[in-house]
Amino acid sequence: MEDNNRPPRKDRKDEEPIASKNQEEAAKNLCTNQNQQTANKKNPQSPVTTQQQNLPSVNASPLSSSPSSDTSSLSSGNGNGSTTSFHHEDVAHNQFLKSTSESSLSTTTSSGAILSVTHPSGIYTFSDNEKLPGTAHGHVNPKPQIAFLDKPRCCLTGKEQVVSRFCQIESRWGYSGTSDRIRFMVNRRIFVVGFCLYGSIHGPHEYAVNIQIIQSDTGKVMGQNDSSFQCDGSNSTFRVMFKEPVEILPNTSYTACGTLKGPDSYYGAKGLRKVTHESVSSGKVTFQFTYAAGNNNGTSVEDGQIPEIIFYT
Repeated sequence: MEDNNRPPRKDRKDEEPIASKNQEEAAKNLCTNQNQQTANKKNPQSPVTTQQQNLPSVNASPLSSSPSSDTSSLSSGNGNGSTTSFHHEDVAHNQFLKSTSESSLSTTTSSGAILSVTHPSGIYTFSDNEKLPGTAHGHVNPKPQIAFLDKPRCCLTGKEQVVSRFCQIESRWGYSGTSDRIRFMVNRRIFVVGFCLYGSIHGPHEYAVNIQIIQSDTGKVMGQNDSSFQCDGSNSTFRVMFKEPVEILPNTSYTACGTLKGPDSYYGAKGLRKVTHESVSSGKVTFQFTYAAGNNNGTSVEDGQIPEIIFYT
């Protein structure tokens, strides 16, 4: 039984013209693309696109390093071969710094060469023994003075030590501007950092003092300091320090000097010619004291001032 509502069947012959038409259009498009690619290969300068045509164009000369030119421009190319020229001060300035930095590498290798470069603000000229602005290896000659010591500092380690040369303390030692002096020698290298001195017998007082260490044979001053100390009226000793440690070499004679300005003081008696100081950490150090001839304000091995020496090993 036939169904009257069923749509009529299309004949296959009716579909063939539509398929053939689609295949024909696809083949035509493929051929057009191939022809276009062939034309591009033959003619590398393709037309400028619509977006490229809308870019602003300014007639400006390329960036110049010639002294006769004082303007800077930059040219930018695109992938299609067209070029857009524009002028911009910041970009030109950055390009200038880059070009001068590259030029400095070539001019420094040639003796006596002069490099002249142009900048929007003027012309700079550099010789081959000078560095261009912005380089990291510029130098100043002569070097500016600095308010710091150029000598290496002495770094001391260990424990501070004190050697005493008197066995008794007496009173009334006067001062008239003459230095108290005593010579000494050690058996190993040490660093003297100061002296201990006697103070006033008349109660608390302040003394002005100059201390020195002199190499006895050459008269060279190894260290000195102008200072002061405050005493409390007792027969204790009071410290006066050098600005820097003084190196004392073994088996070399040195003279310890102290020039005091103040009232009468205590002094030491029954002095020792040889004193061996021993510590657990640094071992033994032997001091030998001898008389210092000349103006010594009466100080000798037996009695006088400078009762103690402060040192490190």
